Order: sequence, then structure tokens, then C-alpha cells
Amino acid sequence: MDEPIDRLAKIARLELTKEERDRFAKELDGILKAFDIIAKAPTKGIEPATHPVILAPMERKDIVAEGLSRDEALKNTELKEEGFVKGPPTK
Repeated sequence: MDEPIDRLAKIARLELTKEERDRFAKELDGILKAFDIIAKAPTKGIEPATHPVILAPMERKDIVAEGLSRDEALKNTELKEEGFVKGPPTK
């Protein structure tokens, strides 16, 4: 289990078939090659940027308003049980 795809699958808790492993390994190789190309770009004298566009803080007033009743909140879902939204089962 020395291959990067095996390590990534383990971290992501994925059980890959041989076909999936081969496909993802090929895709990962392409991604890593693209990053190698980017890493070779001339960046001398260029300031690092954290965001390509400067964003102003977006703030709004906190206005207290009436919320939905339980019945209103549940009226548009079929996945409900005993007054709560019913989620999928977990392992």
C-alpha cells in the first residue's frame, strides 16, 4: 500500500475496486502533472495572492424575525417522523 491512490483511499475511507483504483490513479497522475507545470511558472518578484479579487466584508444587520413553526418547516418533506426530519441511516 505504497501507492498515493491507496493512501488517499484509506484517508477517505474508500474501498476501491481494481478498475476504480486504476482509473483514479490515472486521474491523480494527470492532476499531479498539471501541478508540476504550474510549479515551474516564473514567479520571481510576484506577490503571493490569497484571493484573485479583493472582497469587502459583507455584513448585514441582525434582525430578529419570527421563524417557522414545526408544522411549516416539515410540510414540504415526506421524510419526517414524530415531528422531526428523518435522515438516512448511518453505519
